[in-house]
Amino acid sequence: MPAALLMANVQASLRSLAPLKLSLTELILRMNLVVYQNTTADKFVTFFCGIFDCEQKSFNYINAGHNPPLLLRKSGEIVELREGD
Repeated sequence: MPAALLMANVQASLRSLAPLKLSLTELILRMNLVVYQNTTADKFVTFFCGIFDCEQKSFNYINAGHNPPLLLRKSGEIVELREGD
């Protein structure tokens, strides 16, 4: 049950901060602070968050301790997303 409460905290943080239109870096820093302030030292969250800009056709992301996500290109090429903001 504690993991479910922690994820509820993360989801609530994202829902409250996303409308502020912060940079991806600032969004994740603020979410990290909320988790830090509301958990004990033995708890952690892995997290992947990205923003796709349809006009620029760009994808910026931050990977916070998660395994590298995979991007499947239209060509069928699979790319590990190892570098982000």
